[in-house]
Amino acid sequence: MRFDFEIAENALHILEERLGMNIEYRENTLTAEEYLVIERQMGDPMTTKEQAERAIAHQLFSITALVDNQMVGIARLIGDGAIYWYINDVWVLPQYQGKGIGSSMVQREKRDSMKDWDFLSAQVNGKVQEWSWS
Repeated sequence: MRFDFEIAENALHILEERLGMNIEYRENTLTAEEYLVIERQMGDPMTTKEQAERAIAHQLFSITALVDNQMVGIARLIGDGAIYWYINDVWVLPQYQGKGIGSSMVQREKRDSMKDWDFLSAQVNGKVQEWSWS
């Protein structure tokens, strides 16, 4: 599936304005503690603190979404840094789903950290999605 990031970025800004939400995105600030909090809020608390610390230390990139300084979503990029790239843990709190936050985080990861890549796979809500660019 082809994806035009400039059009998506503009659409997301319009959506944010219409929803009256000030969404802030932060890059590479996700901590193990924050990961565990949102994992618990998403109803999937299965990671230990040690596992979270190790996972965060070895990720390639992360995006955190905040509304009114409250973390409402995360997305992490993992892989080997050479040929394997995978967006994992695209989580948005249920009350903020359907507002373009997850899509915006994926889009920002592509724009900001994956400029030279041609293919990306991501798991969002248990379903694998794939994008390609030319």
